[in-house]
Amino acid sequence: MAVERRLEEALDDEELSHMLGGEVALLFGQVLVANVEGARWCVWPNGHPVVRVGRTELDVTEIADAYICRHGEPPTAVVDRYRFAGA
Repeated sequence: MAVERRLEEALDDEELSHMLGGEVALLFGQVLVANVEGARWCVWPNGHPVVRVGRTELDVTEIADAYICRHGEPPTAVVDRYRFAGA
């Protein structure tokens, strides 16, 4: 993902940094849905969006925030793990 290559630049941008987590989460979810067979958007009863892959619900917001704060794996690693799990 281009976000991974340009994270430092995006974090330094005052206009972009405050909304970066939500934007990365949305992009990450779309990449999952487009590239992982059977992945689809779902909404928890509280209105929180997640991506369901099989029986697993991925909280894309949590994954994106962890990555941005530097204590989570890159979104592409998550996509690859689920994409190749079914192969």
